[in-house]
Amino acid sequence: MPDREKVLKALEHHKETAVCNGCPYARDADTPEGYCPIYDDAIALLKYTGNRYEEVAGMPDREAVIRGLTVCTDSTPVEECQKCPYQGNDYCTDAVMLDALALLQEQETVKPDFWISVEERLPKDGVEVLVLLKTKDVLVPDMGALVCGAWWSTISGNVMVGDPLFWADIPRGPDGYKWYTDVEVNGDA
Repeated sequence: MPDREKVLKALEHHKETAVCNGCPYARDADTPEGYCPIYDDAIALLKYTGNRYEEVAGMPDREAVIRGLTVCTDSTPVEECQKCPYQGNDYCTDAVMLDALALLQEQETVKPDFWISVEERLPKDGVEVLVLLKTKDVLVPDMGALVCGAWWSTISGNVMVGDPLFWADIPRGPDGYKWYTDVEVNGDA
């Protein structure tokens, strides 16, 4: 996982100037074609967070920022810019970096507790999450989704037995492996 503080310092630096001098990544920019790894590191941090922060009012769309960082790197051919959600902005690289900074700073304001109370906020409809159910006086873990107001267990395929009290995004798997939600199921194992 990239050094979060280094990424934040670099994004803060580039909020003020496009010059690499003084940026924590300045030494890293001596790679072929001047590519700076800040893009990859910011993408990794944004992907790691899952969907938990998208719903904050007024914040940039996380997926659009990731696409923008992916396309709008210094080594990207100009013709690829048409695929960028920031295309049409005269300062697209600055805009996507500012949005990445805003999202990463917002993550710091969210309480560090992994679990979100269902009284505080519910997950998006149909999005699979980790769930803690209250069954008698014990918390039981499950995986499920809230669909049309009912909690369904994606493990058993049935309506959940017990009252969901907390939920959390399912963290991404390790780099280099396909995550089960990324694989299209064709009826075979």
